[in-house]
Amino acid sequence: MLKNYLKIALRALYRDKWYSIVNIGGLAIGMCVALLLFLYVKHELSFDKFHEDYQRIYRLHNHFTREGLDDEKLPCTLYNTGTAIIDDVPEVELLTRIFFWGTGEITVDNEAKSAKQIIYTDTTFFSLFTFPIIQGDNQNPLAQPNQIAITESVAKEWFGNENPIGKSIQIFTYDYDTLKHRFFQKPQILSVSALIADLPKNSHLRFDIVTNFTTMPEIFFRGQGQDFFTYIKLIKPLNEDIKNRIGEINAIEIEKGIGNSRPKEGTKTELMPLQHIHLKAKYPSEKTVTGNAMFVMTLGIVAALVLIIASINFVNLSTARADNRKREVGIRKTVGSNRTQIIIQFIGESILSSLLALIIALMLIELLITPFNALLNTSLSLAYKQNFILFLYVIVMAIFVGAIGGMYPSFYISRFKPIAILKGTTNSGKQNSFIKSVLIVFQFGIASILVFGLIVINSQMNFMKKKDLGFDQENIVLFFGISESLNKSYKAVQEDISSIPNVVSVSAAQSFPSGGLSGMSLSLEGSDPSTAFSVKENRIQDHYIKTLRMQIVKGRDFMPNAPADDEGYIINETAARMLGLPNPIDARVMMWRRPGKIIGVVKDYHLTSLRDDIDPLVISRYNPSINNITVKIEEFNKVETINQITAVLQKHDPNYNPNYKYLKDFLLKQYGSEERTFKLILSASILALILSMVGLYALSSYSIANRTKELGIRKILGASLSNLLKILLTDSTKWVLVANIVALPIGWYFSKNWLNDFTYRIELTPWIFLSAILLTYSIAVLTVTWQVFRAARANPVDALRCE
Repeated sequence: MLKNYLKIALRALYRDKWYSIVNIGGLAIGMCVALLLFLYVKHELSFDKFHEDYQRIYRLHNHFTREGLDDEKLPCTLYNTGTAIIDDVPEVELLTRIFFWGTGEITVDNEAKSAKQIIYTDTTFFSLFTFPIIQGDNQNPLAQPNQIAITESVAKEWFGNENPIGKSIQIFTYDYDTLKHRFFQKPQILSVSALIADLPKNSHLRFDIVTNFTTMPEIFFRGQGQDFFTYIKLIKPLNEDIKNRIGEINAIEIEKGIGNSRPKEGTKTELMPLQHIHLKAKYPSEKTVTGNAMFVMTLGIVAALVLIIASINFVNLSTARADNRKREVGIRKTVGSNRTQIIIQFIGESILSSLLALIIALMLIELLITPFNALLNTSLSLAYKQNFILFLYVIVMAIFVGAIGGMYPSFYISRFKPIAILKGTTNSGKQNSFIKSVLIVFQFGIASILVFGLIVINSQMNFMKKKDLGFDQENIVLFFGISESLNKSYKAVQEDISSIPNVVSVSAAQSFPSGGLSGMSLSLEGSDPSTAFSVKENRIQDHYIKTLRMQIVKGRDFMPNAPADDEGYIINETAARMLGLPNPIDARVMMWRRPGKIIGVVKDYHLTSLRDDIDPLVISRYNPSINNITVKIEEFNKVETINQITAVLQKHDPNYNPNYKYLKDFLLKQYGSEERTFKLILSASILALILSMVGLYALSSYSIANRTKELGIRKILGASLSNLLKILLTDSTKWVLVANIVALPIGWYFSKNWLNDFTYRIELTPWIFLSAILLTYSIAVLTVTWQVFRAARANPVDALRCE
């Protein structure tokens, strides 16, 4: 019996090839896209869960509130806080602090290597985190001073296939000369003690080299630097008592270390679970790229919506096609088939179709997973064992959709008597039409929500890309990997680069406009220390403001060869506002125990993503150690100009390894997450529209075919071509308009919530609503127009002959 059902099902699919391709293919594509998006969502939700006992690991965050000043949030704290917690909180099993040094200049066997991400940490690092050590000391690889652990890929780059354990490298860090009051570059020889596996893609920590705090210059442990990312592992689950004690210790240490500018009463400590950091930690001072919980939720919703649209298509087409199989059912009932057998046959055919769609979807995923990973910088795979639960859900869903697709037509048609079916006196009735209409409204409603969201995201992305950030991005090239010799000979380097014909302006800085700025505190000289607030500082060389074309709104720029300006500060408008001075020029201020005078105010510019507020900023000429040379070049002959600049750098430092980036490209990376999400939603929305179009096309085909006699009679009675077109187009597309009206308020609600994640954002104007309605309705009209036109022009004699 089962074999017979299978034969009948396959024959039915083969007999109506067009229907089978559309129905199975549409569901397969929908399943494929939904599964790919679900795999990505699962990846985003899996961050840091590979660490052993990750549920007991937390990171300390600080939240400062003071009357009259903006709140401050930091994902890090003082070094001494960690020591005090270990001493006074017995529930803390392990604690490790991390200081992100950033990229450093490195030489191996006197050969300059590309800069790598370096972190300093406690010796407990590998006990708290699960980063597998594949070679070397796997107990405590950082136990001794000047020991480092490096990743596999770094070892391969530096040493090839040789054993890296015991090999030496030289890095260049900075220390502070207390007599000359300046930073200077300091070489250090470090020994490789361990080789660790390359970091998983789903780790929020990103680094190439790990070394311990005994290697770090002592100056960075002093003063007010809340630069230490502090992680704790608890013996038992976190409770309010543990949280309060850790918060009390942290507040006391901050007040002791920083003074009245951070009173204990205004300090709140948050313990963020390790697995939440990637998606929920939104701090400008984060050292690693974090995800976005709203984007992940959006992608999950989009995946579900695409799957629902594909499923509705499948059910709609199955229902429509069933009307054409009434005669087959009548004959089967005449020769002895009972109602149960007919129901089993229809549902079985539908489930077989949906399972075939699932198999095709999995084959498509195997083909698309590589470019999908390249787009998202991930390493996703089907990995059936690891994703067993997900695939189990998908199989159940496929069976469920198949059952629904076969259930309604089988129960509906099988209830008629054979004589009524064969005489053609059955009527699909208004019930069948109503269900199809509801499904069309639901399907196009989902498509409209996606289109509306797509327009909003595209508008926001264009707004972020085109918004004036407050400084020049065009043709600004940053040269990194600046050695001590280039620091010492900077004046000569600047003169040589300036003499290159296509160079407009040259400067240098400790950092670059949008990140990596050291945290300081600023207050008026002689004022109450509690009025101090955190600022970011960028230490620069002459002509920096000119090179980036920042706008000075008050005062002046630094004057070359004017030693007095070495103690001058230029602040941004936000810092001036927080100082409470309408005209801060010549005001005396104190920044980290460094007195100075404000000589200028620059117009606010965006240091970080437009998701964030503009931070207060101080630009100084205080003993800058150059980390990058900033060059403005002409639009033409860029490659030749960059080669000439590189030649100058190599002239002053023969070991210089070319390392440059365009500032604009670097800034666009801030929106990498949004860009990837936009591409995914764009692709999914286009697919959702295509699936909706295919479904509407197929349904209108069946609907028009069933109205052949009616159309013939109307033409004989004198209906014009325009009248027939109006009737058929209205019937086919009116529900699409209803779908838009129902869907747009929902789209507005979700888009409003999504935009709230950005400090600087577009407004939801009426044209966005109209664009979404016009786009979806126009697509619906174009989808059915050809069929409607062909049916309206058909010969009425042929139409009546069909009966």
